[in-house]
Amino acid sequence: MEIVEGLRGRGHVWVVDAHDCDPSALRRLMAAIVGGLGLHPLGRPKLLRFPGTGGVAALWMLRDSHLAIHTFPERASACVDLFCCRPVRKLE
Repeated sequence: MEIVEGLRGRGHVWVVDAHDCDPSALRRLMAAIVGGLGLHPLGRPKLLRFPGTGGVAALWMLRDSHLAIHTFPERASACVDLFCCRPVRKLE
């Protein structure tokens, strides 16, 4: 897993390249990230399932910015992108 943080005062961005993950746990993962960091969702996450085993793209608009996840079931991996325009509490 690789994590990149920072944007020098304009907000925080986290980019995670996750391996050996289960795409069916996507909603739980998103809820854990948003709840664990004390973020504020605007509605429910939007999910798009690609045909066959093409994976899932998910987007959750937040008052704090956005959380996007793209899964690749053929590689058991997911890419997570979280941008937050305010300080967040540490994930426990």
